[in-house]
Amino acid sequence: MKKIQIPKTEKKVKMLAVPVTQTEHQNIKKYCNEQNVSLATFIRFALDNTYNLNTL
Repeated sequence: MKKIQIPKTEKKVKMLAVPVTQTEHQNIKKYCNEQNVSLATFIRFALDNTYNLNTL
């Protein structure tokens, strides 16, 4: 998984609700624990690979 960095000028943290089923949530948390990745990094990676966030 490629590393995603937040620019240092952006210090505010916003909450993002992602609707998933309980099973999906458990599988995501299990994957994050196995790969030693935080849930926030996992979601940033998924969003960055789905949308070009640098041009939005």
